[in-house]
Amino acid sequence: MFLLQAALFAIMPSVGAYALFAVLAFVVISCYGGDFGTMPAFSADYFGSKNVGQVYGAMLTAWGIAGVVGPQLISYIKDSTGEYTNAFYIIAGIMLLSAIVPFIVRPPAREGGTAAVDEPQGRRFQRDGSETGGEREERLRTS
Repeated sequence: MFLLQAALFAIMPSVGAYALFAVLAFVVISCYGGDFGTMPAFSADYFGSKNVGQVYGAMLTAWGIAGVVGPQLISYIKDSTGEYTNAFYIIAGIMLLSAIVPFIVRPPAREGGTAAVDEPQGRRFQRDGSETGGEREERLRTS
């Protein structure tokens, strides 16, 4: 989604027709809500499920701050230059960086040197539906 938005924000300053600009803006707006479905899952996978509340809270706080500061910076650019063109290019650059960051960063290590991602709990099954190896025997032996 970030790459699509980066491309659209880079194209928008050169669009002369209002209808085409409105369609591009609609596509950008359509991408907006997807983050709210993926942020909790991403934070759980990245930082572990016991840290989701704190990490998701930090994400939403940053989002809120950006919602206040971002429009002020855009209006400053518009007031300084007399147009929104540079603001669109800056937004496109930020979106491009946002698409690259997940490929660069890695989950933080735990104290034992392993990644912070939690191990799945419960019984494990193979593709054919049967339980895996020794876990089934252990479960039967202890019950």
